[in-house]
Amino acid sequence: MAKNVSSYYHVDLQVKEKRKLEKDENGEARFYEVEKVLFHGKSKYQELLVFQSTKHGKVAILDGCLQLTEKDEFAYQEMLTHLALCSIPNPMKVLLVGGGDGGILREISRHASVELIDICEIDEMIIKIYINKLTYLRRSEVH
Repeated sequence: MAKNVSSYYHVDLQVKEKRKLEKDENGEARFYEVEKVLFHGKSKYQELLVFQSTKHGKVAILDGCLQLTEKDEFAYQEMLTHLALCSIPNPMKVLLVGGGDGGILREISRHASVELIDICEIDEMIIKIYINKLTYLRRSEVH
């Protein structure tokens, strides 16, 4: 029996096989083979599913929306960070709203001129799960 994570992402938590996903508003669907569910829970703010996939490494789905995969998270994090920070001469202070996974924090810290980063994440559960389950993001030093 498939566990309905959202209207677009269905992950069978019992059977290790690919499942067809419903198409999204762009007419696209994604397939992820689940090797192991690492976390599935809700905070008072949102629902998070983290699982190990066969081809994309660890995958995080937040409120039914794909947040990141271990295989390609860097592309998203780098584009959001470096385009903004490179448009400012010598950025020194940065406010990061959200960003509980730590990827953008990691990228901000690569800018030598940045002296202070304030992160504002509403959901402490998100930070804890990313630190404990997506260990490759630990290099971000989110604590």
